[in-house]
This record gives sequence, C-alpha cells and structure tokens, in this order.
Amino acid sequence: MKNIFYLLGITFFIQSCAPGISQYQNAEILGPGNSAHTLSLELENDDASFGTALGDPLDVNLSYRYQIGVTEKSDFGFGAGLTLQGFIGIGINSKYQLIQDKLSLNIPIVLKGVGGTRIETNPTLLYTYNPDKNIKNTICIQYIAFYDNLEEENNNFMVTAPTSAIYLAHNWVIKSNYVNLFPELGLVIQNDGYAPFYNLKIGLGATINRKRKESRK
Repeated sequence: MKNIFYLLGITFFIQSCAPGISQYQNAEILGPGNSAHTLSLELENDDASFGTALGDPLDVNLSYRYQIGVTEKSDFGFGAGLTLQGFIGIGINSKYQLIQDKLSLNIPIVLKGVGGTRIETNPTLLYTYNPDKNIKNTICIQYIAFYDNLEEENNNFMVTAPTSAIYLAHNWVIKSNYVNLFPELGLVIQNDGYAPFYNLKIGLGATINRKRKESRK
C-alpha cells in the first residue's frame, strides 16, 4: 500500500457543529483549480472537567467541507455540520501556506445556531513535520474565540464579551486512489473562570480530491 497515512487537520465549535472546516487537513495546499470534498464524523465528550467525573454523554458531530485551491499558496473553503444535541453550523475558511508542505495558517469563521447565535473565529496552525514520508503526521494548534448572542428579558439581543479555548490535535491519513481517510485525536482546553474543562475528541474524515481538468488546445 502506497502513501499510507497522508494527512489533512482542527474544531469548528466548542461543541463542534462542523469540525471539518478546520480539521482533517494537513499543511499542504491543493493548488489552483484543484478541489476536495470532505465528510467527517466525530465523537466528543462534553464538559469533562479536571478532577471530576466525565460530564455529559458523548456527542456525535457530522460535517461536510468543500475546499478549492485559489493560488499556489492559498485555498478557500466552506462547510456545514450538525450534532446529535441539535447544534447547527455553517462557515467559511481561508488557508495560507507559510512553509511549503510543512506549515500553514487556516482561518475559519463560523456561525452556529440553536435557540441563540454564536460566531466563532478559529485561527489554526497546521504543522506537518514529515511531509516527504509515506506516513505523514500533522499537529494542529487552534485558538477558538466565540461570541454569544444572549436574549434579555425585553427580548432584545446583546453580544457578550468574547470567550476562548484552545484545541490541540494530532492527525494521520490513510491514502488510497479514490478516498483519503483521516483519523484525528484532539483535546479542547477551556476555562470558565472556576476550573479548566477538557473535552476529548476522536474523529474520522474522508476526502475525495479532484484535479483541475487541463483545457485542450
């Protein structure tokens, strides 16, 4: 088997409505006109706090992402997802290459809705430390800043101060001629002002890559 564990990488929401918008990808850029379709399924343990028993049961997150190469050093994508708990989200992302095939910056902007509205920005560093190997590994470091719209007694909405979290993950990929599979293991670290929370995540993404068709002369 050739090019086993080629990787692509980080989290859509704290309760990940669409983790595929920034996860399940490596530092590599698609290239102008090339595209990729990614479907991901993720399990997350919500509200597992340090020093206590695990909180809510596992949540299930399903998401889809379409990504297209814009230039030799940038990609653009959009995606959507939902969770078993009823969270729904849509988002866009821009990915920029910093070091060829090794380091990229991915910047998603996400809108989540369930009862209220939440907007997230998720700047993510994707570091593929062995891009020349058949087994490639990517480390994902993501900062998650989100803004909540909360309903007041007079039914007007106010925007709260931003809240944040950190997402750390490691990704692999199993590459075939048709579909690339991307297992990922990650941890969300959040502090509510009283105690840190650690949300464990494990997921699997599947991507179909499409090469740009060359025009005939």
